[in-house]
Amino acid sequence: MKNCNIIRTFFRSFLFQAVWNFERMQNVGFLYSIMPCLKEIYGTDENRLKNAAMRHFDFFNTHPYIANAIIAITLILENEKTVDDETKSQQIKSLKLHIGGPIAAIGDTFFWARLRPLCGLLAAGYVFLQCKTLKQVQGFTSCHFLVPLAFIFLYNIPHVFFRFFGFWLGLKCKTDVVKIISNVRLQKISEIIRIIGIFICIFVLVAYIITSAEYRFVGALVFLVSFILLKKNVSVISIFWGLVIGCVGIGFLM
Repeated sequence: MKNCNIIRTFFRSFLFQAVWNFERMQNVGFLYSIMPCLKEIYGTDENRLKNAAMRHFDFFNTHPYIANAIIAITLILENEKTVDDETKSQQIKSLKLHIGGPIAAIGDTFFWARLRPLCGLLAAGYVFLQCKTLKQVQGFTSCHFLVPLAFIFLYNIPHVFFRFFGFWLGLKCKTDVVKIISNVRLQKISEIIRIIGIFICIFVLVAYIITSAEYRFVGALVFLVSFILLKKNVSVISIFWGLVIGCVGIGFLM
């Protein structure tokens, strides 16, 4: 396959979820992404091209950021010259059915439940602290515009990297891609990200208190107590909610 068509397929994959349907989910987006390479593979043989397109109208659903791995493997199978179309259809159908699910589970846990909230916390936390010093312009602080920009920047660096890495990995490693992604231990990384996210909440709250001179000692004490409780194997969630409830209670008393 020509590099230009592979590059076109990669950029088309960003529109992977532009068309959804309840019956077959992402099948249209998948076909749209690989169409430049299919046209190259089957050339002027319109009948085989039509059959190749039709087999991709079956049900397909996975995480969009790692879908490029499946797209790349599918293109390798489509480009296989020694396999007849019927066998090729069965291989591709089996591939998309059996790999789509595991990759979706990995991607949903890592991106939706862990990375996206972490990037939101980093962006909002940083700007939240900076808002105390930034000048107000027409009733709005300029930091309001930094939150979405910071989030987009932080989130899309790993997002785009995984799209590219998945595409390259699929072309190089073929069906071993699930095993390789599993060996990265994304589940463990997800748990670390979750803990970091909660720590950011605690840090931002404590840092905001410390910046107020009258509460500086209290903020340092809260952070120290949180650290000691973690050493005693107290749940991070329990510490976080204890801190929130404590702050709300003190606020009512004052």
